[in-house]
Amino acid sequence: MKNAFITIILSCSLSIFAQENPFNGLNYDKVVAFEFNGNGMRTIDKVLTGERSRLDNQVILDSLQIKRFEKIISMKDAYGHSTAACFDPHFAVIYYLKDSIVAQVDVCLLCNYLISSLKIPAMHQNIMDEGTEYERPLTGFSKSTRKNLDDFIASLHFNTYREPLESVFDE
Repeated sequence: MKNAFITIILSCSLSIFAQENPFNGLNYDKVVAFEFNGNGMRTIDKVLTGERSRLDNQVILDSLQIKRFEKIISMKDAYGHSTAACFDPHFAVIYYLKDSIVAQVDVCLLCNYLISSLKIPAMHQNIMDEGTEYERPLTGFSKSTRKNLDDFIASLHFNTYREPLESVFDE
């Protein structure tokens, strides 16, 4: 009976996280992190297909790094703040299957948000001006998410574009 209870609790907690993590169930065989110059609103796919001189570094992620990244960007408390109008990413993660892109996430810590090819449910849970014509999701990172992403990027030795984490979005 005790084992059945533990199994139920474990299954429930795993299924709850699975619903929050849009990458669960994604079929891929390689995940690569990129450091690049995305100034001018260039996402990593545009850099890889036409402006490779903007590419600085890349690292194939192992399973622990993949799970760490997914956990950071999928947590319920990862969002809920404002963003800048610009988007000049310098970090991205691409999921590949047989050398074809199946998912992509571009991150700009200075602009305080990411763009993902998969919908991340946590990004859409905090709504500003709900029920009005000005309604919009607060997709900006929380201070802890910016810190966790910065730590993750640093762990990959991507230091070309790292900036101090002080942000106007924390005021």
